Amino acid sequence: MRSVIMKTRVPEPVVSAGLFAGVVAAVGASAAGPWWGAPAAACAFLAGRGPGSGRSAALALALVPVAAVPAVLLAPAWLGWAGRFVLMLFAAAMLPWFAGRFLRQYRELVRAGWERAARLEREQRLSPNRPACANGPGSPRTCTTSWVTNSASSPCPPER
Repeated sequence: MRSVIMKTRVPEPVVSAGLFAGVVAAVGASAAGPWWGAPAAACAFLAGRGPGSGRSAALALALVPVAAVPAVLLAPAWLGWAGRFVLMLFAAAMLPWFAGRFLRQYRELVRAGWERAARLEREQRLSPNRPACANGPGSPRTCTTSWVTNSASSPCPPER
């Protein structure tokens, strides 16, 4: 008998939302003990690296302290816990989440730059009649094609 193992792939937005829920739970628990900060920071970083615009997570990170204010006003004895909660929210949730977002955007920009460079190289290979201008620093302005030998009559675009 042959068994088949099927891998089910969880969509990345669902994983990111689950990680963010873990961040909120860990930050809430960190009011009782500061060791919850490490799992919260790890989850926040991984959630920040996830796909999407991140507006819902940023909105939630902004609304959690706003929702905590009425609780502190109703129970002033919670003020010390609220200070620790806000500190952990900032240090273990917001900063790692923004670091994850920055890293994701940086990687996307690098990938887009390499894709653009590859596309420009492909375009240059596909147009053999177009002259390749060499305008390096300190070098004379020359164009190299099979039919242009004199740089004075070259069809290169003018320098800016």
